Amino acid sequence: MLAWPLNKRITFNFQTSKDFMTAATDVSVDATSFDLSATVKPNFRVKIALTGEAGYTTSRYLGIKGAGREDRTLSFLVKLSIPIKSHLAAGLSYGYLTNASNFALSKYVRRTASLDLSVHF
Repeated sequence: MLAWPLNKRITFNFQTSKDFMTAATDVSVDATSFDLSATVKPNFRVKIALTGEAGYTTSRYLGIKGAGREDRTLSFLVKLSIPIKSHLAAGLSYGYLTNASNFALSKYVRRTASLDLSVHF
């Protein structure tokens, strides 16, 4: 991962990966992904942070059982982190992912939303 703090309030992160996986079904997957994120902390007295992420992955399913399948996944995520008390924090996030494939059953869109509460000791 490559992190670049633009200033004290904004940080950019870039990550790329290359994976080769073999599943229990004897299908091998060759995946390459690129991820970019930015975190903004608008005020130093209040520790609120807003993070935006974008990612792109290509996956090639190899071998006879892979049947030439190739997926392209594009994802976005926005997260707001808010401290409530010194040991309690909340987070709210929304994500969007779309998977395009040359295999019809593997085309889909997924939207997620979450509310997280965490306690730190």
